[in-house]
Amino acid sequence: MIRQYLLLTLLFLLPCSLVAQDSVLVTLRGIVTDHDNGKRLPDVQVHVGGSNVATMTNADGRFSLRLTQMPERLLFSSLGYATVVVGREELEKTQPVQEGKPVQELRISMQTRFTFLNDVFVYSPENILNAAIERIPQNFPVLSQSYEAFYRETIQKRNKYVSVSEAVMELYKTSYEESPQRDMACMVKGRSLLSQRARDTVSVHVMGGPIESLMLDLVKNRELFLNPEMLQRYVLEIETPQTIDNRPQYVISFRPGTTYIDPLFSGKIFIDYANLTFTRIEYNMDMSDVGKASAAILAKKPFGMRFKARGLSIVMNYHFDGHLSYLRYLGVTYKFDCDWKKRGFATHYEANSEMLITDIKPMGIRPNRHTAFRQHDTLARQLKDFDDPDFWKDYNILLPTESLENAFRRIKKTYNQ
Repeated sequence: MIRQYLLLTLLFLLPCSLVAQDSVLVTLRGIVTDHDNGKRLPDVQVHVGGSNVATMTNADGRFSLRLTQMPERLLFSSLGYATVVVGREELEKTQPVQEGKPVQELRISMQTRFTFLNDVFVYSPENILNAAIERIPQNFPVLSQSYEAFYRETIQKRNKYVSVSEAVMELYKTSYEESPQRDMACMVKGRSLLSQRARDTVSVHVMGGPIESLMLDLVKNRELFLNPEMLQRYVLEIETPQTIDNRPQYVISFRPGTTYIDPLFSGKIFIDYANLTFTRIEYNMDMSDVGKASAAILAKKPFGMRFKARGLSIVMNYHFDGHLSYLRYLGVTYKFDCDWKKRGFATHYEANSEMLITDIKPMGIRPNRHTAFRQHDTLARQLKDFDDPDFWKDYNILLPTESLENAFRRIKKTYNQ
């Protein structure tokens, strides 16, 4: 059932560009590393204490926050690591002493943390999972919420980026007891860079763009996976406990236990030991039947092109604020091969979409339906009329990786050739 929200469309490249902004007073940047080996850590949540503002480190372990005032503290949390708290005094040291001086980078070192749960209580994975599902009304919002989010889609041909689209979004999510079909996403501003080279002839778009990310919230859209009909098709097992944000987590792995008309998945579910809220879900599509997987992923393609799926992975993180849990991040990666029948050789592609919720509003305000994304829209279609060189000037964003920054420069050069 998940397949209806995981559709790609392959198109000939159509160039478009973009977008705009206010003013910020404080910029915080830094690098997060592993204390033991110095390795840079991706996907670390960077949360402004006492607020709902957050970002994440990129694949190079870097982060950036642009704020209207200096926070009292920043909190750094990641799977398997002890949470790090940095106070205002340390944060202020990073600010330039005079105008024109650069902001100093924070250097954050995180230590691994092992978790041991009480052995007196032994639960089956089915019981833990069912208890967590039953507690969703207590652990997740029962009122509508509005969010500010950052959304990015990229496409790589072999190892080179040929397309990058990104946007600031306003999201509207109804109660976790209501249908996800009523959730909405509207673009505030965005931009798109597409290679102009003749040999970069194909682009990939995620059907539904950011609305797809809302639909893939498995805790809310339980019909996709967290329901008795689907769960009976899987084998569940208890894995070694982990720690997220200094909170012990049950880890339940799942894998296909039977065949089904659509591809099934394997992965892990992380459930908070204390309140049984969902903290993280990660899973991969079963590729044992490549034809079935390819049909599940692809929405449409140019005539004469052959498509072969090589993999699909999804990860979603939820943030617990002490009272309720909220969707914070969702990323989807597609890997596939394309070739033209006349040429006879395949080209490797990788398409990524990711949505990071950067702020949670105090109340849900339903946007105008005429401005909202529809399930079959693509982000590129929304971006074609925008253009602003200062697009990200004052936004909290998920920083591009160093390789992606190089891709921006390379792709822009194609416009002048």
